[in-house]
Amino acid sequence: MFKKRFLLFALALAGAGAALQLTRGTATEMPIKPPPYEPATRDKDGLIAAAGLIEAVAENTLLGSPTSGTIAKVHVRVWDQVKVGDPILTLDDRDLRAQRAVQKAAIW
Repeated sequence: MFKKRFLLFALALAGAGAALQLTRGTATEMPIKPPPYEPATRDKDGLIAAAGLIEAVAENTLLGSPTSGTIAKVHVRVWDQVKVGDPILTLDDRDLRAQRAVQKAAIW
């Protein structure tokens, strides 16, 4: 009976020592946090399609355009204050200019 208790006590002590040995090195390691959001990916060569949201002082306003296209230039940056009539972005108008030239040629 005494041998069984002694063996059980020795086994428990060895298990506790092994557990302390295994966890000693992991206490100082900082866990790697995932990024707060997924990074953007490009589907096509250098083209990015996006929908925007303008956060106004009083209410949120959706940002959109009457035609789809590639953005040629963005006129504002984050935290810029925009007034009524200020341009926010410029779309690439090469396709529209080409269509206009074809229609002008058809008239003459």
